[in-house]
Amino acid sequence: MLKRWVDSQRHLSDHPHLICEETANYLIKWCFYLQKAEKQALMEQVAHQAVVMQFIVEMGRNLHQDPRGCFRQFFEKAKIADEGYMEAFHTELEAFIQRVREFSQAKTAESVTMDKVVRDFELTVWAETPMPCWGNAVFSEELKRCFQLQDVQLLQNVLSDMDPQVAEHCLQHCIDAGLRICNSKEAKEERSEEPTMDTS
Repeated sequence: MLKRWVDSQRHLSDHPHLICEETANYLIKWCFYLQKAEKQALMEQVAHQAVVMQFIVEMGRNLHQDPRGCFRQFFEKAKIADEGYMEAFHTELEAFIQRVREFSQAKTAESVTMDKVVRDFELTVWAETPMPCWGNAVFSEELKRCFQLQDVQLLQNVLSDMDPQVAEHCLQHCIDAGLRICNSKEAKEERSEEPTMDTS
């Protein structure tokens, strides 16, 4: 397992095809399996790599570049210890590790089915609400699209393709972030009565 910034950069330089959203999602899933197997130290190392990958992907998105062409910029910031950037990185890393632990504990205490978790998404997401959580590692483009389109069926389809534990963790993170999807007639009628706000 890679532990130093220079080792991670060298590995990605040798294997640029790994620099993508799919790799980040794979590493996230791996964290849950490792936590379940009680391999705490390894889980934290994999979590670090997962957040690194997500930050690189987000950097590429923000710069409107292929992340394979700008990943070195991330490591430059890391090696010079860019204060603001690395503070955000470590905050995100700590939060992600904590959520993996909490989710594992919750799963031990209570079994929650996927259908129940989806049914709990009954309220609305407001278009004018800022979404800083989109930068979080758990949010794939497919999940974002579900909330942006307010499409419960699409959400169910996306979740069905995930590992159940990862999917439930993602949904809990959505709930904590204040994201909701209307999937009841009453909720939709209530939303239609709300005044429209200009968010342009």
